[in-house]
Amino acid sequence: KNYGHLELSEAKHFRDANFLDYIRGGMEVNVMYAIDYTGSNRDPSNPSSLHYILGSTPSPYADAISRITSILAPYDRDQKI
Repeated sequence: KNYGHLELSEAKHFRDANFLDYIRGGMEVNVMYAIDYTGSNRDPSNPSSLHYILGSTPSPYADAISRITSILAPYDRDQKI
């Protein structure tokens, strides 16, 4: 069956913006951290806890915060991360 005719006079393709597109467009980055200290994370003295610190080795939480900060810091204009 023929349901009609469609004629386009103009077509545009828009791509999705990515992180750098937003930064280049003037978006500012501010970082805020929240740490979950609920019992489900286990006792900090337990080696399987996300809060466990072994000597000078950072806990998994501290390591994640450090890594995220090092990635986002160059995009934070006031450098108050």
